[in-house]
Amino acid sequence: MIGRRMPEYWLIDPQAHTVTVLVLSGQADDYWEHGEFTVGQTADSAALPGFALGVRALVVILGITDSIRPYETHASIWNHTAV
Repeated sequence: MIGRRMPEYWLIDPQAHTVTVLVLSGQADDYWEHGEFTVGQTADSAALPGFALGVRALVVILGITDSIRPYETHASIWNHTAV
């Protein structure tokens, strides 16, 4: 890569319904795993303190709800942390 690196990125696996948050290492040009989150959990950012999003919400937004049971997509899909 040339130029700046992304400080953080989120990998979304639509089949496994997981979000893996990767963070740029401060000492090298590689990334470390901040966390792997699944439906029912809240993925949070290491780069943006206070930013978090429910994995269920991402699954619903992206339309990959084929294997999610209907009761898992009701009104509580949004999870957030107050800033």
